[in-house]
Amino acid sequence: LIMSDKFVLYHLRDINNPPAHLDDKQKSNWIRTAQKAQKNYQRQQQYSVFNLLTSFYEIIYVNKSTTTETMQKLIDHVQHYHEFTFDTEDDRSSKQLALIQIQKIPRQLPCFVVLLELFHLPSHDTLIFVKIRQLFQLIFQSKNKLYSSGPLQLELYSTVNYELFEWPITSQIFDIQRDFIIDLFQTSSSPSPSLSSSHHENNDIINTNINPQLFKNAVDHDLEFISEDSDDNITINQCRTIPVNTALYEQISDDEICINQLLRPMTTQPELEDISDDEQQQHQP
Repeated sequence: LIMSDKFVLYHLRDINNPPAHLDDKQKSNWIRTAQKAQKNYQRQQQYSVFNLLTSFYEIIYVNKSTTTETMQKLIDHVQHYHEFTFDTEDDRSSKQLALIQIQKIPRQLPCFVVLLELFHLPSHDTLIFVKIRQLFQLIFQSKNKLYSSGPLQLELYSTVNYELFEWPITSQIFDIQRDFIIDLFQTSSSPSPSLSSSHHENNDIINTNINPQLFKNAVDHDLEFISEDSDDNITINQCRTIPVNTALYEQISDDEICINQLLRPMTTQPELEDISDDEQQQHQP
């Protein structure tokens, strides 16, 4: 159980006994990492892995190597759908937006998942780029509904210079993470069933008079997997993504993109917390 250079597996660490040579901040990171790893390990023991058949989905990479036939296939397909989920990933080194994941919400399988690689887009004067713009034009129609974990307009703002779509986005956008947290707060503080009708009638009042500290306490208590740490860049909605062929992705991308959770299989367990990047770097040989 002991690795090289006396490195102890994260989930086996004694959180009450951090290494003496660490400063206060490093000790805090060390303890936090151990706590997260212990929770993750417990969840892995408690829940079995859910395997999704590859026939249920199709991954389509959009970049300068994508064929016009593939793009036309996408365009023909998405024009019949009006609900999509979005996720974004930053490049680990530059912290710039590098990957946009778009998934249509299907009425029937298979499900299409589009991975748009911003660092590998074709030139503006190519037919492929024109097709990409057509794809976004269809997806961002005003009648469509877009679901994201976080403020989508803010996440996509840095792509304006790529000229992939018209700004601002006119589609209906739903921040699932925000709605989920508010829903959680209202559920945890909801009155008895006998008062349910008056509770719904006063929803606006409840929404606009949430005590910030109570809100934070509810989130901290019930959403342990949503990290407040600045070094945890992965959002909760990645637990909804489906498995991706990592080897295929590496053939296309030269950049190191922080998509470890995006590329792992779906599980029925709650979202596992990320191990701190700082903590990992300290123990790299």
